[in-house]
Amino acid sequence: KLELEKVNEEYQKIIGSHEKSDNQKTNWSTLSELKEIFNKYKKQITKDNYKLKDKLNSKEFNFLTNYLIVALYTLMPPTRLDYAPMSIIKNDSEDNDKGNYLVIKSRNKKHFIINEYKSSKTYGKIRINIQSELNSIINLYLKFHKDTDSFLLNSRGEPLSANGLSKLLTSSFSRYSNNKKITLNLLRHVYISENVKLTKDTDESKLANQMMHSGATQQMYIKKD
Repeated sequence: KLELEKVNEEYQKIIGSHEKSDNQKTNWSTLSELKEIFNKYKKQITKDNYKLKDKLNSKEFNFLTNYLIVALYTLMPPTRLDYAPMSIIKNDSEDNDKGNYLVIKSRNKKHFIINEYKSSKTYGKIRINIQSELNSIINLYLKFHKDTDSFLLNSRGEPLSANGLSKLLTSSFSRYSNNKKITLNLLRHVYISENVKLTKDTDESKLANQMMHSGATQQMYIKKD
């Protein structure tokens, strides 16, 4: 117990210092570098004419899935692993306040409903509107999606688990990351560090809400250059 307390005390010192860990220093990527990974996927998808294809082989579908995962975590503030498992519904009325949903109102209008996430008891149900570019990527993904009510699927065509999403996220970014290991935790640190100041002279509540955590938690995520 004493050793655990020592480890926790040291961890809190590191968090409070806002200094990057050795692992973070090795793998740190700027938001522009992360967006470049997205752009490389986008360029390849365009080059291979995915929009004109009627069907995909397993390798092509996995690449498209990688593209979608990178889009989910670069085109919006990176939430946690709330997209898996996730069900597809057509109306908010189908939301039973349990689980997370992709609500497809129409081809051009979609949103996420997040009921289950780390801070749900504090902040309750979260609704996330899906902007145009991400909506188009989701449409492309769903065009080749197995006939199922689940949003993200694994390589076997089964509903993706949160653990599966975590692994898939890292592998998706690794394709174009120059050997850097991009994890969800790192993504969140990078995003917050570039969008929130350590000082209190900025309104950080909106970003905290988007990332589904408290302002205090947000401050701990910030890392110095």
